[in-house]
Order: sequence, then C-alpha cells, then structure tokens
Amino acid sequence: MIVLANGVFDVIHVGHIEHLREAKRMGHTLIVALTADDFVRKGPGRPLYCWHDRAKVLRAIRYVDDVFRTESAVAAIRLIKPDIFCKGIDYAGMDRWTEDIVAACREVGAEIRFTRAPKQSVTEIIKRTVAL
Repeated sequence: MIVLANGVFDVIHVGHIEHLREAKRMGHTLIVALTADDFVRKGPGRPLYCWHDRAKVLRAIRYVDDVFRTESAVAAIRLIKPDIFCKGIDYAGMDRWTEDIVAACREVGAEIRFTRAPKQSVTEIIKRTVAL
C-alpha cells in the first residue's frame, strides 16, 4: 500500500517525525509530496529553507521512501494515486479540508487517514524563537 503525506516541512520537529513514523506504519511505501517554494503560503519569509534543502532533510528520515515536488495536495493525490492520503491530527476537523482534496481522494480511491501525533506548529516555534 502506498501512503502519501504532504506539506511544507520547513523546520522538522518531533511532531513531523512522529507523523511520518505513523504514516509509514499505514502502508509499505511512504511518499512525501513536498510543497514547492512558490506555493508555500505560511507568511512572509517562508519557507525558511528552499525546497531542495527541505527534501534533503526528509529523505534522511528512515520512514520516508520518496520525496517529490508539488504545488498542492490535490495535484499530488492525482499524480501518485495513493491507497492512503495521510495528514496530521490537526486536519481531522473537516473545517481544515477543502472539497478539492476530498474529491481528489474519491477520484483515485484513496482513503483519508490521520495520524495521532500531537500537533506542533513551525510558525509558533518561529514566533517563540523570535520573541526570545
């Protein structure tokens, strides 16, 4: 089974590691669709690291089998056609989902699952660091 995770993964923290570990356990192959720099909408100056550097860090994580560049989750779902599309627990509330993502998963027959790792936010980590 192919599991697809996606995101910016700008500054890797323990929440990301736990998310990827849980996602990998859902299938045999974990692919990470990494948002291209031009499509990151996290605020000014983001991402902190370019796509190439973020991909290099993700590829070094033993749970990750492959990383590729994408503009959106929808594009990644349609390209990879995973068995499972996996997001973090903070996305479990449907208010954070777009109908496009749900429709893309239905289109390719992907099941949507969520990991249980506690939510952590790179944006909040950056804000705390700057405040120091």
